[in-house]
Amino acid sequence: MQGVLREVGSWLKINGEAIYGSRPWKVYGEGPTKIVEGAFHDTDAQPFTERDFRFTTKNDALYACELGWPSTGEAMIRSFAAAQLGGRKITSVSLLGSTSPISFESDLAGLQLHLPAQVLGKYAHCFKINFDSAHP
Repeated sequence: MQGVLREVGSWLKINGEAIYGSRPWKVYGEGPTKIVEGAFHDTDAQPFTERDFRFTTKNDALYACELGWPSTGEAMIRSFAAAQLGGRKITSVSLLGSTSPISFESDLAGLQLHLPAQVLGKYAHCFKINFDSAHP
């Protein structure tokens, strides 16, 4: 049990800014994996994929926690299509806990991220999306 708590603590040390003091975004998340609710369903759960994201917001930043790391080095967040962001222009994307820059393209299909080759940790990976301060 102590090992699990230490792992959660280590994850929160890196990704806590996407959790503590944050609020839900207008969409809770996206992805194909369905959560099985109710008692005695833990063995029915499917593993999360690189297309599963959960979203939070804090101050003027938007956070996207990817629940599986893509083997292709690319991630697409469809909920962050230009039309969904209300005219706000993305100025930067960073991966919490990493110093590697994250290049990106934003269009009507979504936000395409080009990820570093090395995976950080073994759980969800949180991206911080910053916007131009002169948004409508």
